[in-house]
Amino acid sequence: MLVKSEKLAPCCNNLDGYCLVASGEAMAAIPVIKQCMLMRPSLNILLTTSTVAAYFVLQQVLPAGVLCQFAPVDTPAATESFFTHWQPEAGIFMESELWPNLLIFSSRKGMKLALLNARMSSRSYNRWLLPVARNLVMHLLSRFHLIIPLSTEEATKYQILGAPPMVVHFAGNLKYAVGSMNDYDHRSAEVVQLKEDLGCRSVWIAASTHSGEEDVITSIHLKLRQSVPDLLTIIAPRHPERGSNIVSKLQRQGLQVARRSHGESICMKTEIYMADTIGDLKLLYQVSSVAFIGGSLFKGMTGHNLAEAAAASCAVLTGLHIGPFSQMVSDFHQGCCTACLRGEWT
Repeated sequence: MLVKSEKLAPCCNNLDGYCLVASGEAMAAIPVIKQCMLMRPSLNILLTTSTVAAYFVLQQVLPAGVLCQFAPVDTPAATESFFTHWQPEAGIFMESELWPNLLIFSSRKGMKLALLNARMSSRSYNRWLLPVARNLVMHLLSRFHLIIPLSTEEATKYQILGAPPMVVHFAGNLKYAVGSMNDYDHRSAEVVQLKEDLGCRSVWIAASTHSGEEDVITSIHLKLRQSVPDLLTIIAPRHPERGSNIVSKLQRQGLQVARRSHGESICMKTEIYMADTIGDLKLLYQVSSVAFIGGSLFKGMTGHNLAEAAAASCAVLTGLHIGPFSQMVSDFHQGCCTACLRGEWT
Protein backbone atom coordinates (compact mmCIF):
# COMPACT_ATOMS: atom_id res chain seq x y z
CA MET A 1 0.00 0.00 0.00
CA LEU A 2 1.11 3.57 -0.55
CA VAL A 3 2.15 5.79 2.28
CA LYS A 4 -0.67 8.22 3.00
CA SER A 5 -0.17 11.69 1.59
CA GLU A 6 -0.46 13.41 4.95
CA LYS A 7 2.36 11.30 6.32
CA LEU A 8 4.65 12.10 3.40
CA ALA A 9 3.76 15.77 3.63
CA PRO A 10 6.58 16.73 6.02
CA CYS A 11 9.09 15.53 3.43
CA CYS A 12 7.45 16.85 0.29
CA ASN A 13 5.57 20.08 0.95
CA ASN A 14 6.96 23.44 -0.04
CA LEU A 15 9.83 21.98 -2.05
CA ASP A 16 10.97 23.01 -5.49
CA GLY A 17 14.43 21.43 -5.30
CA TYR A 18 15.57 17.85 -4.97
CA CYS A 19 14.06 15.23 -2.71
CA LEU A 20 16.65 12.53 -2.05
CA VAL A 21 15.51 8.91 -1.81
CA ALA A 22 18.37 6.79 -0.47
CA SER A 23 17.28 3.22 -1.03
CA GLY A 24 18.57 -0.11 0.21
CA GLU A 25 15.61 -1.84 -1.47
CA ALA A 26 15.21 0.35 -4.52
CA MET A 27 12.03 -1.27 -5.91
CA ALA A 28 10.14 -0.55 -2.69
CA ALA A 29 10.95 3.13 -3.19
CA ILE A 30 9.12 3.37 -6.53
CA PRO A 31 5.55 3.68 -5.13
CA VAL A 32 6.85 6.36 -2.74
CA ILE A 33 8.39 8.22 -5.67
CA LYS A 34 5.14 8.02 -7.64
CA GLN A 35 3.17 9.34 -4.66
CA CYS A 36 5.61 12.22 -4.21
CA MET A 37 5.30 13.10 -7.89
CA LEU A 38 1.51 12.97 -7.64
CA MET A 39 1.52 15.34 -4.66
CA ARG A 40 4.17 17.71 -6.01
CA PRO A 41 4.53 17.46 -9.83
CA SER A 42 7.25 20.13 -9.77
CA LEU A 43 9.39 18.12 -7.35
CA ASN A 44 12.74 16.88 -8.60
CA ILE A 45 13.56 13.42 -7.25
CA LEU A 46 16.97 11.79 -6.98
CA LEU A 47 17.12 8.08 -6.18
CA THR A 48 20.41 6.64 -4.98
CA THR A 49 21.49 3.02 -4.98
CA SER A 50 24.71 1.29 -4.05
CA THR A 51 24.72 -1.65 -6.51
CA VAL A 52 25.29 -1.81 -10.25
CA ALA A 53 22.53 -4.44 -10.69
CA ALA A 54 19.92 -2.23 -9.02
CA TYR A 55 21.05 0.76 -11.08
CA PHE A 56 20.38 -1.01 -14.39
CA VAL A 57 17.01 -2.37 -13.23
CA LEU A 58 15.93 1.09 -12.11
CA GLN A 59 16.69 2.56 -15.52
CA GLN A 60 13.88 0.39 -16.90
CA VAL A 61 11.20 1.08 -14.29
CA LEU A 62 11.69 4.58 -12.88
CA PRO A 63 9.11 7.22 -13.84
CA ALA A 64 10.27 9.72 -16.44
CA GLY A 65 12.24 12.60 -14.99
CA VAL A 66 13.52 10.77 -11.90
CA LEU A 67 17.31 10.87 -11.59
CA CYS A 68 19.25 7.81 -10.42
CA GLN A 69 22.79 8.00 -9.08
CA PHE A 70 25.10 5.88 -6.97
CA ALA A 71 25.04 6.74 -3.28
CA PRO A 72 28.16 8.40 -1.91
CA VAL A 73 30.54 6.43 0.25
CA ASP A 74 29.57 7.26 3.83
CA THR A 75 32.58 9.42 4.64
CA PRO A 76 32.50 13.13 5.57
CA ALA A 77 34.31 14.23 2.40
CA ALA A 78 32.22 12.16 -0.03
CA THR A 79 28.97 13.15 1.70
CA GLU A 80 29.81 16.85 1.65
CA SER A 81 30.72 16.68 -2.04
CA PHE A 82 27.45 14.89 -2.81
CA PHE A 83 25.33 17.45 -0.97
CA THR A 84 27.22 20.40 -2.47
CA HIS A 85 26.45 19.11 -5.95
CA TRP A 86 22.82 17.98 -5.56
CA GLN A 87 21.61 20.22 -2.71
CA PRO A 88 18.64 18.02 -1.68
CA GLU A 89 15.94 19.55 0.52
CA ALA A 90 14.37 16.39 1.97
CA GLY A 91 15.49 12.80 2.44
CA ILE A 92 13.58 9.52 2.41
CA PHE A 93 15.54 6.48 3.56
CA MET A 94 14.41 2.91 3.01
CA GLU A 95 14.46 -0.04 5.39
CA SER A 96 17.65 -0.26 7.45
CA GLU A 97 19.69 2.54 5.93
CA LEU A 98 21.32 4.24 8.93
CA TRP A 99 24.34 5.87 7.34
CA PRO A 100 25.84 8.10 10.07
CA ASN A 101 27.56 10.73 7.90
CA LEU A 102 24.69 11.02 5.43
CA LEU A 103 22.11 11.36 8.22
CA ILE A 104 24.11 13.82 10.29
CA PHE A 105 24.93 15.98 7.29
CA SER A 106 21.27 15.91 6.17
CA SER A 107 20.14 17.02 9.60
CA ARG A 108 22.68 19.86 9.72
CA LYS A 109 21.27 21.10 6.42
CA GLY A 110 17.82 21.30 8.04
CA MET A 111 16.35 18.57 5.80
CA LYS A 112 13.12 16.79 6.66
CA LEU A 113 13.96 13.08 6.97
CA ALA A 114 11.81 9.94 6.81
CA LEU A 115 12.67 6.25 7.30
CA LEU A 116 10.17 4.00 5.51
CA ASN A 117 9.71 0.22 5.70
CA ALA A 118 11.97 0.48 8.73
CA ARG A 119 13.41 -2.82 9.87
CA MET A 120 16.46 -3.99 11.76
CA SER A 121 18.02 -7.44 11.90
CA SER A 122 18.53 -9.04 15.28
CA ARG A 123 22.28 -8.82 14.76
CA SER A 124 22.16 -5.08 14.04
CA TYR A 125 19.75 -4.48 16.90
CA ASN A 126 22.00 -6.25 19.42
CA ARG A 127 25.00 -4.37 18.09
CA TRP A 128 23.26 -0.99 18.48
CA LEU A 129 22.31 -1.95 22.04
CA LEU A 130 25.96 -2.09 23.08
CA PRO A 131 26.96 0.86 25.31
CA VAL A 132 29.57 2.03 22.80
CA ALA A 133 26.91 2.38 20.06
CA ARG A 134 23.79 3.31 22.03
CA ASN A 135 24.34 7.08 22.06
CA LEU A 136 25.15 7.13 18.35
CA VAL A 137 22.00 5.26 17.25
CA MET A 138 19.86 7.42 19.55
CA HIS A 139 21.38 10.51 17.93
CA LEU A 140 20.78 9.13 14.41
CA LEU A 141 17.16 8.10 15.04
CA SER A 142 16.35 11.48 16.61
CA ARG A 143 17.14 13.08 13.23
CA PHE A 144 14.05 11.54 11.61
CA HIS A 145 10.73 13.37 11.39
CA LEU A 146 8.90 10.20 10.35
CA ILE A 147 9.61 6.49 10.89
CA ILE A 148 7.29 3.86 9.43
CA PRO A 149 8.25 0.37 10.66
CA LEU A 150 7.33 -2.92 9.03
CA SER A 151 5.64 -4.26 12.16
CA THR A 152 4.89 -3.64 15.82
CA GLU A 153 7.98 -5.67 16.70
CA GLU A 154 10.16 -3.41 14.55
CA ALA A 155 8.53 -0.32 16.05
CA THR A 156 9.44 -1.56 19.53
CA LYS A 157 13.07 -2.03 18.50
CA TYR A 158 13.35 1.51 17.17
CA GLN A 159 11.74 3.04 20.24
CA ILE A 160 14.00 1.06 22.58
CA LEU A 161 16.97 2.40 20.62
CA GLY A 162 15.76 5.97 21.10
CA ALA A 163 13.41 6.84 18.24
CA PRO A 164 10.96 9.53 19.45
CA PRO A 165 7.54 7.81 19.86
CA MET A 166 5.71 10.72 18.20
CA VAL A 167 7.47 10.13 14.86
CA VAL A 168 6.68 6.39 14.64
CA HIS A 169 3.59 5.62 12.52
CA PHE A 170 2.23 2.65 10.55
CA ALA A 171 1.35 2.48 6.86
CA GLY A 172 1.92 -1.14 5.83
CA ASN A 173 4.71 -2.88 3.94
CA LEU A 174 5.72 -1.01 0.78
CA LYS A 175 6.86 -4.29 -0.78
CA TYR A 176 3.19 -5.08 -1.32
CA ALA A 177 2.93 -2.04 -3.57
CA VAL A 178 4.40 -3.93 -6.50
CA GLY A 179 2.10 -2.37 -9.05
CA SER A 180 -0.02 -3.96 -11.72
CA MET A 181 1.31 -6.47 -14.20
CA ASN A 182 0.04 -3.97 -16.77
CA ASP A 183 3.03 -1.82 -15.82
CA TYR A 184 4.94 -4.17 -18.13
CA ASP A 185 2.70 -3.59 -21.14
CA HIS A 186 5.72 -2.35 -23.11
CA ARG A 187 7.13 -5.90 -22.83
CA SER A 188 3.91 -7.75 -23.65
CA ALA A 189 5.42 -9.02 -26.91
CA GLU A 190 8.16 -10.75 -24.92
CA VAL A 191 5.59 -12.44 -22.70
CA VAL A 192 3.66 -13.64 -25.75
CA GLN A 193 6.83 -15.01 -27.36
CA LEU A 194 7.85 -16.79 -24.17
CA LYS A 195 4.42 -18.38 -23.85
CA GLU A 196 4.62 -19.55 -27.45
CA ASP A 197 8.06 -21.06 -26.83
CA LEU A 198 6.78 -22.81 -23.70
CA GLY A 199 3.59 -24.15 -25.25
CA CYS A 200 1.74 -26.32 -22.73
CA ARG A 201 4.81 -27.25 -20.70
CA SER A 202 4.85 -27.22 -16.90
CA VAL A 203 6.99 -24.29 -15.76
CA TRP A 204 8.35 -23.18 -12.42
CA ILE A 205 10.97 -20.61 -11.49
CA ALA A 206 13.69 -20.46 -8.85
CA ALA A 207 14.19 -16.71 -8.41
CA SER A 208 16.96 -14.72 -6.75
CA THR A 209 18.98 -17.83 -5.98
CA HIS A 210 22.35 -17.75 -4.23
CA SER A 211 25.38 -20.02 -4.40
CA GLY A 212 24.50 -23.54 -3.34
CA GLU A 213 20.78 -23.13 -3.91
CA GLU A 214 21.05 -23.96 -7.62
CA ASP A 215 22.39 -27.40 -6.65
CA VAL A 216 19.24 -28.00 -4.60
CA ILE A 217 17.02 -26.73 -7.42
CA THR A 218 18.79 -29.01 -9.90
CA SER A 219 18.24 -32.09 -7.71
CA ILE A 220 14.56 -31.16 -7.37
CA HIS A 221 14.28 -30.75 -11.14
CA LEU A 222 15.79 -34.19 -11.72
CA LYS A 223 13.32 -35.80 -9.33
CA LEU A 224 10.29 -33.89 -10.62
CA ARG A 225 10.91 -34.68 -14.29
CA GLN A 226 10.41 -38.38 -13.51
CA SER A 227 6.71 -37.63 -12.98
CA VAL A 228 6.53 -34.41 -15.03
CA PRO A 229 8.54 -35.20 -18.19
CA ASP A 230 7.72 -31.87 -19.89
CA LEU A 231 9.01 -29.83 -16.90
CA LEU A 232 10.94 -26.63 -17.57
CA THR A 233 12.83 -25.05 -14.68
CA ILE A 234 13.77 -21.38 -14.86
CA ILE A 235 16.74 -20.36 -12.72
CA ALA A 236 17.21 -16.63 -12.14
CA PRO A 237 20.31 -16.10 -9.96
CA ARG A 238 20.36 -13.07 -7.69
CA HIS A 239 23.72 -12.14 -9.21
CA PRO A 240 23.51 -12.77 -12.98
CA GLU A 241 27.28 -12.74 -13.39
CA ARG A 242 27.23 -16.21 -11.81
CA GLY A 243 25.34 -17.51 -14.84
CA SER A 244 28.33 -19.01 -16.67
CA ASN A 245 29.45 -21.10 -13.69
CA ILE A 246 25.90 -22.35 -13.05
CA VAL A 247 25.41 -23.29 -16.71
CA SER A 248 28.71 -25.22 -16.74
CA LYS A 249 27.62 -27.27 -13.72
CA LEU A 250 24.21 -27.96 -15.27
CA GLN A 251 25.72 -29.09 -18.57
CA ARG A 252 28.15 -31.41 -16.79
CA GLN A 253 25.06 -33.17 -15.43
CA GLY A 254 23.79 -33.63 -18.97
CA LEU A 255 21.03 -31.05 -18.76
CA GLN A 256 19.94 -29.06 -21.81
CA VAL A 257 20.23 -25.35 -20.98
CA ALA A 258 19.05 -22.25 -22.85
CA ARG A 259 20.64 -19.01 -21.72
CA ARG A 260 18.60 -15.80 -21.74
CA SER A 261 21.63 -13.50 -21.68
CA HIS A 262 22.77 -15.08 -24.98
CA GLY A 263 19.35 -14.71 -26.59
CA GLU A 264 18.86 -18.49 -26.79
CA SER A 265 15.26 -19.59 -27.35
CA ILE A 266 13.46 -22.33 -25.47
CA CYS A 267 12.82 -25.51 -27.44
CA MET A 268 11.24 -28.83 -26.48
CA LYS A 269 14.66 -30.23 -25.52
CA THR A 270 15.38 -27.33 -23.13
CA GLU A 271 15.25 -28.46 -19.52
CA ILE A 272 16.69 -25.42 -17.76
CA TYR A 273 16.22 -21.81 -18.81
CA MET A 274 19.04 -19.74 -17.33
CA ALA A 275 17.69 -16.23 -16.77
CA ASP A 276 21.04 -14.58 -16.10
CA THR A 277 19.78 -11.10 -16.95
CA ILE A 278 18.76 -8.03 -14.98
CA GLY A 279 15.21 -6.72 -14.56
CA ASP A 280 13.32 -9.71 -16.00
CA LEU A 281 11.82 -11.37 -12.91
CA LYS A 282 8.43 -9.68 -13.21
CA LEU A 283 8.19 -10.88 -16.81
CA LEU A 284 9.27 -14.45 -15.97
CA TYR A 285 6.79 -14.73 -13.11
CA GLN A 286 4.03 -14.24 -15.68
CA VAL A 287 4.91 -17.50 -17.44
CA SER A 288 5.50 -19.57 -14.27
CA SER A 289 2.90 -21.35 -12.17
CA VAL A 290 5.18 -21.89 -9.15
CA ALA A 291 7.93 -19.61 -7.83
CA PHE A 292 10.61 -20.52 -5.33
CA ILE A 293 12.16 -17.39 -3.79
CA GLY A 294 15.85 -17.90 -3.09
CA GLY A 295 18.23 -16.57 -0.49
CA SER A 296 16.32 -18.69 2.00
CA LEU A 297 17.65 -22.27 2.06
CA PHE A 298 20.74 -21.97 4.22
CA LYS A 299 21.53 -20.56 7.63
CA GLY A 300 22.64 -16.94 7.50
CA MET A 301 20.38 -16.07 4.57
CA THR A 302 17.53 -13.58 4.94
CA GLY A 303 15.26 -14.23 1.94
CA HIS A 304 13.94 -11.90 -0.76
CA ASN A 305 10.67 -10.23 -1.63
CA LEU A 306 7.77 -12.65 -2.26
CA ALA A 307 5.19 -10.07 -3.26
CA GLU A 308 5.97 -9.78 -6.97
CA ALA A 309 5.64 -13.53 -7.49
CA ALA A 310 2.36 -13.57 -5.56
CA ALA A 311 1.05 -10.62 -7.57
CA ALA A 312 1.69 -12.64 -10.74
CA SER A 313 -0.52 -15.45 -9.30
CA CYS A 314 2.39 -17.82 -8.73
CA ALA A 315 2.22 -20.36 -5.95
CA VAL A 316 5.07 -19.14 -3.76
CA LEU A 317 7.65 -21.36 -2.03
CA THR A 318 10.51 -20.32 0.21
CA GLY A 319 13.09 -21.82 2.54
CA LEU A 320 13.16 -21.41 6.31
CA HIS A 321 15.71 -18.59 6.46
CA ILE A 322 13.70 -15.53 5.49
CA GLY A 323 14.65 -12.95 8.12
CA PRO A 324 12.55 -9.78 7.72
CA PHE A 325 10.20 -11.50 5.26
CA SER A 326 8.78 -13.75 7.99
CA GLN A 327 6.03 -11.19 8.58
CA MET A 328 5.14 -11.26 4.89
CA VAL A 329 4.88 -15.06 4.99
CA SER A 330 2.61 -14.79 8.05
CA ASP A 331 0.45 -12.27 6.20
CA PHE A 332 0.17 -14.66 3.25
CA HIS A 333 -0.80 -17.56 5.52
CA GLN A 334 -3.40 -15.43 7.26
CA GLY A 335 -4.79 -14.24 3.94
CA CYS A 336 -5.06 -17.82 2.64
CA CYS A 337 -6.81 -19.01 5.80
CA THR A 338 -9.25 -16.09 5.64
CA ALA A 339 -10.00 -16.79 1.98
CA CYS A 340 -10.66 -20.46 2.73
CA LEU A 341 -13.02 -19.60 5.58
CA ARG A 342 -14.93 -17.27 3.27
CA GLY A 343 -15.17 -19.98 0.66
CA GLU A 344 -13.08 -17.96 -1.81
CA TRP A 345 -10.51 -20.75 -2.03
CA THR A 346 -10.97 -24.48 -2.15
